[in-house]
Amino acid sequence: MKMKISFLPLFCVALLVSACSNDNIEPNTPARINEKTGISFSMTETDYEDTKIDPTRADGNSAEPKLMDLGNDFEACVMQSTIKSTTPKKIATRAITGPKHYSIRAYKDGVLKGSMKGTFNGSTFTPDAGASKQMSLEPGNYNFICYNDKFHEVGDNVELSQDDAKEAYFCQKEVTIQNQAQQFVPFEMKHACTRLAITLEIYGKPGPNAVAEIKPVGTNVPTKVTYVGATNSFTQSHDGTARGGTLTYSTLKEPDKYGNPGYVTSDNFVYFLPGTDCTDLQMNFTSGTMFGRSLANAGSIRLLTIGSTFQMNKSYDLSVLFWPRVDYLFSDGTTGSVAANPTKERIGLVIQKKTSTSRGLAMALDPISGNKYGSYSYGYNPNNGINMTHYNTVTTAMTDMNGEHWTYDASGTVGGIIKANDQNNFPGVYAAAHYNPGYTITGANVGRWFLPSLGQVIAALNMMANAADYPIDWSGYTDWAHSETGVTGKFKYICQTPLGRIFPLRGTNRKSIGTVFGWYYGYIITNTNVESTYVSGRFSNIVYVGLSRTGDNGISFSNNLFDGGGEIRPFIHF
Repeated sequence: MKMKISFLPLFCVALLVSACSNDNIEPNTPARINEKTGISFSMTETDYEDTKIDPTRADGNSAEPKLMDLGNDFEACVMQSTIKSTTPKKIATRAITGPKHYSIRAYKDGVLKGSMKGTFNGSTFTPDAGASKQMSLEPGNYNFICYNDKFHEVGDNVELSQDDAKEAYFCQKEVTIQNQAQQFVPFEMKHACTRLAITLEIYGKPGPNAVAEIKPVGTNVPTKVTYVGATNSFTQSHDGTARGGTLTYSTLKEPDKYGNPGYVTSDNFVYFLPGTDCTDLQMNFTSGTMFGRSLANAGSIRLLTIGSTFQMNKSYDLSVLFWPRVDYLFSDGTTGSVAANPTKERIGLVIQKKTSTSRGLAMALDPISGNKYGSYSYGYNPNNGINMTHYNTVTTAMTDMNGEHWTYDASGTVGGIIKANDQNNFPGVYAAAHYNPGYTITGANVGRWFLPSLGQVIAALNMMANAADYPIDWSGYTDWAHSETGVTGKFKYICQTPLGRIFPLRGTNRKSIGTVFGWYYGYIITNTNVESTYVSGRFSNIVYVGLSRTGDNGISFSNNLFDGGGEIRPFIHF
């Protein structure tokens, strides 16, 4: 099967040499009538051109990353790389280094009029033995092509196979030959293939020494391109034997404390012929780990459209963004991954799965932001506290899984107050109980939104950290007002957990974990004596995960009343 493709978009056509071009006409050369012009040549080579990839749909709008379930608790989506710069840089040119053999042909009106072969070394061109030192052509418009020995001549045409593409160079120029004794034609040689690198971005713990094969899907990937002199165009052919290549990954960077993903850049490139459609390629891992799980057991990753087919001398860089697979609670009461349920409405991140003996637990995907959610009523005796149960240490408070009880049951509050209904005295609890996830909940098994207890918050943090293969060691967290930074503390990796995936993957709305959690309210009850800035048994900031006053990510546990702006993250049973 052959496809005829216009030469211009595939290959960067060099300048048209006109009659007034001083670069192409020897100075002070007298005009002649109907005589041949002697043509001499020079040559430079160009680097690959870094290309910005703008994924688009058929309607011309930007394509959203599609989440794929790869099995083995992996999910992934393919997108433009954010690790490497996508700003095209100026293409560098260089003189030919070392002797390199090239062939030159000149076509007029599709008919081959002249050819020669020789070796370029620096700025010197040495014709092959027995060949003329220059090409002689009559005045007129010509298509010149220059190519190295990776191309094969078939009559008046030249062909390039996929096996030879990596080291192939090519240049085509439209030149007007003047009625002069001598004329100079420069060639800017370009890579005749395209190259592709794929960066792995990871919300979790990356592993070294991954190996991936980039393979064609189906039989549409070109195995040969042919320059047809008669039409000054290229045709592509594919025989179903197209091959891909192997990418290796050895150097990795772990996720940072600001919520940015870790990444592993490929050590090398894979090469394809111009005209290859990126969507005809897929990625399969043969070794490596992510999140402590084997990549070799993961499914195939189909690459995405880049808005056009691959072009000569272009260098493309895609990213595959990996997530640990996590389940969500949907508005209909079911649970599962986004990849398996792309049309369902997410209302919560599943923290604990439902069993035959216990309810499931989910955390809201959006926080409630506002002011004075820590307010309390002075009508209560601060020495007696608010809840009926008090905790003297963080360790004991971490065992409390009764957030719904403290929110809705009168028996959980001193004085028998139902905090979920008391907006004046308990605005934070009231806000959590009246949280709106943005979708109508139709599942009969979905319960009520409530303010979480510390134990439930810890369960959420553990679920996310374990999924990312960054388990948290809570030993040593005993005293209130305990805090650690994201640089040295046990809580270093909380910003690299799967929670980040519930927010936009790209763009200005993408937030790190810390700035989303903010002041995280829940229940902490202590028997500590009242001090000027210490209120015993009051609704307070149970855990702060985010940017500290020193500008570092970290965590703190405190029973110190925070009576200012903050965020609440409701939980729900199902």
